[in-house]
Amino acid sequence: MATAGCLALALTCVTADSAPPSIQRDPYAALRGLLLEPYGLVPPTVRVDAPVELPVTAPAYRIEPPRTEDLRALAERYAGGPVIEGKPARFSEDSTGFDTGDGWFSYYTEDLNGDTYDPNQSWTWTDRRAYEEELSADPRGRAEGPCPAGYRLDADDVPAFFAGLGFEATVKPWLRYCYGEFTSVELALTLDGLPLIGVHASAQLDGNGNLTAAFGPLWRLTPLGHVRLAPAEEVVGRLQRGPGLVLGDCYDPDCTLRTRGAAIGLAYATTGGLGDGHDHIPGGIVDRPPSQVLVPALRVPGASANPRATHRGVLAVSSAVLVDDPGQGDAAALADAAPTTAERSPACTTGEGGLTICASRLRPEAGTPVVLTVFGERYEPVGAARCDPLFSLGAGRGPQSFRSRSGTLITARVVATYDETGSYAITARAASRCREPSPGGGTEPEYDFTVELTVTVT
Repeated sequence: MATAGCLALALTCVTADSAPPSIQRDPYAALRGLLLEPYGLVPPTVRVDAPVELPVTAPAYRIEPPRTEDLRALAERYAGGPVIEGKPARFSEDSTGFDTGDGWFSYYTEDLNGDTYDPNQSWTWTDRRAYEEELSADPRGRAEGPCPAGYRLDADDVPAFFAGLGFEATVKPWLRYCYGEFTSVELALTLDGLPLIGVHASAQLDGNGNLTAAFGPLWRLTPLGHVRLAPAEEVVGRLQRGPGLVLGDCYDPDCTLRTRGAAIGLAYATTGGLGDGHDHIPGGIVDRPPSQVLVPALRVPGASANPRATHRGVLAVSSAVLVDDPGQGDAAALADAAPTTAERSPACTTGEGGLTICASRLRPEAGTPVVLTVFGERYEPVGAARCDPLFSLGAGRGPQSFRSRSGTLITARVVATYDETGSYAITARAASRCREPSPGGGTEPEYDFTVELTVTVT
């Protein structure tokens, strides 16, 4: 049964399928292979100025792509009854909308009823009166930019509006933008009482504090149950050394994160997808949509010269849930529990083509499991033929190959245990291996990348 928290944020909750007793399904299949992001591989500046406390478990959800009926349900929830199709005059023909009488809810049509959820898109609510007045207004001479110092605005109606739609929202008082008599405010959303990371919502008000427009996520959520979290020391170690940083808004080079005020939240993450830089969709991809999820992550306050920078996130999920092989779950949990106090160096090394290796410990004690993470791409270059692309990790016992889950991007996690002291070279390789290379002239070239990381066992 869907949880109350799920109903509070999503328009529709989907109950997870029940497998027959004779079939043992991996309950965490949607979480294995969660992608690392390039911005999450460089350790930020972190001040550990307060201890971090984490629960033993936290909820996770799979995000289902939005449908037209989800947008209709949102409009009907607001209107308190049936609505008709409609949208404001001069609105894009590429949008789908529903008329609530005093306004409209709309969404880009091409992002409805598809295979994936686009985190950069949101539903839009437009107030009819404000929109019609704006059609006849003269925008010339309106000042536009950050609101002046000391600016005050009554935005109390905004949380109430979102609450009526089932969203838990609070206004971020320091994130405001002024355009003439209008003010745009950013919102913080929560689910199950946990702050959302990498999920955006906002609202626009006029000079009297009346809501004129609002924006928020449109999705359906399938509860995945509560998942095990890593120890707090391990999560702080990921924050300091990597890998595992997730979306936030404090990613400038001068951003400083502080553990004081850090709390568990839910972050948007994905498994699979296409890498950047392709001039065509490459061959050899797994033709199915990526898994998109909300997973437990530590929300860490941050600040920089950018006044909009407020936080980052880092994965808080136990490595037992993330490793590719569920049979390595117990060893991965032991790796999370190993002390990190002596570790200071960045945990990741990135080479040509963005191929990256990370180790949970660079100087483990003999017999202590280490989680090795490799991130990169596996694909056939456009124009090439008879390819057998390779993506492998050598952990000192011969290479282990991985295949894409969907798209071209891969993040693989395995556990290695070294019983004898010494230095071990961990090697990752990504190669196209085509018998008929692609020709020149804008198509993708052949590739053969290797990156190495040394783990020293004491």
